[in-house]
Amino acid sequence: MDIKDSTKGYLKIFGIIIAMMMVLFFRKNICERVIINGQSMEANFHESDVCWSDKRYKSIDRYDVVVAKVNDKLIIKRVIGLPGDVIRIMDGTVYINDEKIDSEYDFETYPDGTKEYKKCESDKGYYYITNDGEEVSDKAVFICGDNEYFLMGDNRQHSADCRLIGAIDGEDITGKIVARFYPFNRVKLF
Repeated sequence: MDIKDSTKGYLKIFGIIIAMMMVLFFRKNICERVIINGQSMEANFHESDVCWSDKRYKSIDRYDVVVAKVNDKLIIKRVIGLPGDVIRIMDGTVYINDEKIDSEYDFETYPDGTKEYKKCESDKGYYYITNDGEEVSDKAVFICGDNEYFLMGDNRQHSADCRLIGAIDGEDITGKIVARFYPFNRVKLF
């Protein structure tokens, strides 16, 4: 073994280390691969969809899909409320500052996305009953403070979101979903 072969070996190792450092830098600071877990974002995102999250986003707009850190766990949800917004849920409908949510995102909304409900109607309006027979009011009000966002899953009947934990601080939003690249038949830029 001569010095030339030894140098080539060190250069290969050095090249691999540099490539690994570049990948880690890219994932930590620029863009991160995110895998959808659960059914809370159906029908727009499905279990095991693979997406890119842009960590350098400049702004968060209503209806963006974001990645947020809640209790050391990452969640993927849609932005419904922006700082200063008042979110009301009444009769299965979401209102933002007293205006009905955009019809594209107007899904039946239960007061708590982690329980099964049966929607009932009476002379007084709508109400919900749990599987245990408990009557639950569907009226709720949430207020976003400075730098707070109200996030909800698209599958509102099966989503543990800000209806349970309250608004999310902007510092806890780690990225904005910009692309779905798997499965290949559903590739899409957002």
